[in-house]
Amino acid sequence: MSNYIDGRTNKKYHCIDCGKNIVPQTAIYGQGRCQSCAVKHLCKLGILNPTGKKSSNFGKRPSNKTRRKMSKSHGGRGIFKHERLPKCVDCGKELGDYRSERCLSCSTKNQHSKNAFNYRRKINKPESLLKKLLNKTLPNEYRFVGDNKIVIGSFNPDFVNVKGEKKIIELYGDYWHKREEVIERDIRRIKVYKNHGYKTLIIWEKELKNLDKVKTKILKF
Repeated sequence: MSNYIDGRTNKKYHCIDCGKNIVPQTAIYGQGRCQSCAVKHLCKLGILNPTGKKSSNFGKRPSNKTRRKMSKSHGGRGIFKHERLPKCVDCGKELGDYRSERCLSCSTKNQHSKNAFNYRRKINKPESLLKKLLNKTLPNEYRFVGDNKIVIGSFNPDFVNVKGEKKIIELYGDYWHKREEVIERDIRRIKVYKNHGYKTLIIWEKELKNLDKVKTKILKF
């Protein structure tokens, strides 16, 4: 039964451009065109300008950078078939896309480390002694950043070269850094520094008893 007294919804209507069937509401209250023809009509009038003949990009192939962004925006991996998958900057594991630098495991560890490094610890006596030696041996070349000023791949180094060389000096405490779980962590630490392009010199706390030897070791490094 018709919704209208005159029975207009019982009739069949066709697009005035292509002849395709359209719903009565479009024919009665709209332009009398199907969706496709309505868009084309608006383009002719200059109201719309979708990608097509009227677009400035018509016939041009998007750059790889643009295609990568388009792929990511549509939930893709942002890579092409001929490209290799990127690797995690910490562990070297192959990633699934370009949307992150770390795998899920390293990303979680990195976040936890950042949360733990939100505080500023004070320099201890062995670090203070090594700092004085560095300032005397190589003035203004190394800066103490062990108070969590710098985090490299979830690890906080003790001293970093500030003269353009990617070098790190770590001071290991005799007690703490001989523990089994800490040894494993220190191995990962050196690998992470290496992955970021840093060379690392390790100085043990007991070595500070002979500063001349430590000085020679630093100059050699």
